[in-house]
Amino acid sequence: MAYQKLQVGLALEIVPFDYDIPNPAGPIFESTSTVGTQSNVTTLTLIDANADFIKEGIKPGMVIKGGGANFTFALVSSVDSATQLTASVEDGYSWTEEYGYTIYAETTDGCVLYVGGTLAPNTPGFKIPIITASGSRVTLEGVLPGSFIPVQVRRVSARTPIAGEELKIVAFW
Repeated sequence: MAYQKLQVGLALEIVPFDYDIPNPAGPIFESTSTVGTQSNVTTLTLIDANADFIKEGIKPGMVIKGGGANFTFALVSSVDSATQLTASVEDGYSWTEEYGYTIYAETTDGCVLYVGGTLAPNTPGFKIPIITASGSRVTLEGVLPGSFIPVQVRRVSARTPIAGEELKIVAFW
């Protein structure tokens, strides 16, 4: 009987969001000096006096990962000027600006997931909606912390967390 041997070279912490997982091999721009203003639950205005978003080739549709322990992802909606862009943030997440950000030029074709975190009491496991590399939409149910998901995943879709639950996902390539 064959066994699965998992050896990875790249990793990226992710959160469930309705955009494809960024490819960590290709960040296009990184900065630690930023002022992010989240004007409502889903819109972010990112201002960085040290950036030139136009020169760096930042375009709508690129994924931004905000830094820090409570990071989130956003999707570039428009490049307003060389130092300002507008992005959409998943509802329920807030932008943490003091840790900087990374903008990724492309998304992944597929990765495997490690699922960690803490389950709510009396919960049989996490429910994690995914889209596979081939485009199949499925919900993984009963996923326990400490599990690897041996499926090529393109997206972990937004989900409603259960009170007392803390889901931590790492994508591996």
